[in-house]
Amino acid sequence: MGVLGFQIGMLNNKKKFSPLIMSAAVGNSSQLGHFENTLPSKEILELWKNGDAVCFDVDSTVCLDEGIDELAEFCGAGKAVAEWTARAMGGSVPFEEALAARLSLFNPSLSQLQNFLQQRPPRYD
Repeated sequence: MGVLGFQIGMLNNKKKFSPLIMSAAVGNSSQLGHFENTLPSKEILELWKNGDAVCFDVDSTVCLDEGIDELAEFCGAGKAVAEWTARAMGGSVPFEEALAARLSLFNPSLSQLQNFLQQRPPRYD
């Protein structure tokens, strides 16, 4: 639910910044061989040092639920959002596009987020 936390922070923060979206995925470990413990490039270090926020997607990994689908259901848009989630997870739609589309389907308010978290706290693995 990092994205949701990001939105809450944005509602309370008037500072303008340009978000940078980077994603990484680990493939089949047998194809990767082994992970090398190397230092990141200067460019990557600069991105980390100058970032306003870091968000990690832990849905269905650390958290047992797919957070955006749960929130959408709570707000009455569960089926439509779940369809977008399935497309994104299937790889037919880029993550950023699917995320924007899913949020636009129900555009949760701060009070809805707070009520959702009170009534349905995250379940951790």
